[in-house]
Amino acid sequence: MQNSEGLKGTIYENFTLVYALPLSNHDNSSLMLIAGFYALLFLFGTCGNAAILAVVHHVKNQDSRTRHNTTLTYICVLSIVDFLSMLPLPMTILDQILGFWMFDTFACKLFRLLEHIGKIFSTFILVAFSIDRYCAVCHPLQTRVRSERTVFIFLGCMFLVTCGMLSPILLFAHSKELIMHEKYDMEQEVITRMHLYKCVDDLGKELFIVFTLYSFVLAYLMPLLFMIYFYYEMLIRLFKQARAIKQTLAGRRSTEDKKLQIPVGHIAIYTLAICSFHFICWTPYWVSVLYSLYEELYPSNSENREPPTYAFIYFMYGVHALPYINSASNFILYGLLNRQLHQSSVRKNQRSGNVRATSHAVTTNTRPECSELIAIPSPQRTESRLSALDKNGQEGSALVHHTTDQTIVNSRSDILQWITPETESVIL
Repeated sequence: MQNSEGLKGTIYENFTLVYALPLSNHDNSSLMLIAGFYALLFLFGTCGNAAILAVVHHVKNQDSRTRHNTTLTYICVLSIVDFLSMLPLPMTILDQILGFWMFDTFACKLFRLLEHIGKIFSTFILVAFSIDRYCAVCHPLQTRVRSERTVFIFLGCMFLVTCGMLSPILLFAHSKELIMHEKYDMEQEVITRMHLYKCVDDLGKELFIVFTLYSFVLAYLMPLLFMIYFYYEMLIRLFKQARAIKQTLAGRRSTEDKKLQIPVGHIAIYTLAICSFHFICWTPYWVSVLYSLYEELYPSNSENREPPTYAFIYFMYGVHALPYINSASNFILYGLLNRQLHQSSVRKNQRSGNVRATSHAVTTNTRPECSELIAIPSPQRTESRLSALDKNGQEGSALVHHTTDQTIVNSRSDILQWITPETESVIL
């Protein structure tokens, strides 16, 4: 075999080699429709996440209380990661229209890095977000868990884990030449070679299996289970708090007292939407990845194997578009629907207009950067404050003044019964 190849190389040694590229797919209406959809996703995702970053920056400049808010920190980092994960879409669109990769190996590595960061690191951030909300509701006195320093350490560790998981991609991804067809002109002594380049991971069989398995477990299965667990525990705690508040206000029928109740139903629907949307966007993608792994482990006979139909190819395009849809839409669920952004603007407008509504305040810590404060409007009470911890970190008692009655809260259980740290802000 080696002798024949050497002889062939000797025969065509003096031939002129001419390269040709295949025809583009610009006349394929279905592929152009998919490319147009990807372009809309790119515009929607980049503009939306950039707008959220601008809003967070404005809120932090206008309201000093939000500068150490962990919820806004997670939203800001998530928007940055989702914005970066949108950047490979123009390269994907060009690859679909042209039918080949037109950039070099460095661009291929960068393309794969940004693509997988959105699939792994953003998922880790969503898990950290669920843990942060769980701690805010179920463990409000553990302020160190939700401190700014802890959040950045947590994010840094997750980023290092992501880089470790993506190290095989950074090492082996490159622009690979594929020979489609060769034509020999013996009279003119010309070889016409039709070729193209593709951005491939080129991990090899064993490394591809290992990479796929640990990515599936660490970037999909475990995060999904963690999100379900922490949001479930959070809802259980909120249901208990709502029931306790309802029993406390059982003898009072004022319409203003309805504002004291926790909107558990609204929170439950919102939480279910978060988990369902994440599950719907990522499950088909990982099923297709596991199918590719199955094909790698148990290859079928290529002679009896039929080529994939156009319907299957377009279906796979749609499946691989779902993660981009998730990254392009996260800012809606975690940004625009988060009441912290809206309430911060409202508080700023109230202070600028010298309008301060009378309210009851429940705070879980005396440190401004760690406090979880709720404002409960009530025209009947001019001022009340319940502090769970004093400056020495010891449990304190609070006297809640009312025009008709007085209630003294002394025990730790009574304090915890009343603590509902910014239900609309932290949860939503």
